[in-house]
Amino acid sequence: PAATNSSAVAGANQLSESGKEILFYVKVLYDYDADNNKELTIREGDVISVLAVSADGWWDGEMTDRRTGRAIQGTFP
Repeated sequence: PAATNSSAVAGANQLSESGKEILFYVKVLYDYDADNNKELTIREGDVISVLAVSADGWWDGEMTDRRTGRAIQGTFP
């Protein structure tokens, strides 16, 4: 995986900017370039709010876009 669980665990009912429940946070270990518009391009050191976990190893998350400063959502490994 390109990210690892952070020691910071989201509290009960903590919500993302889009209003979805945050399960926990991860810190990106490796760069990953999105292959399509449903994926997140992530860079080492980015912090992602995890919104859903999938058994296939791809998670749904939300992070701040480095260019615009706005919240973006997508899948990531």
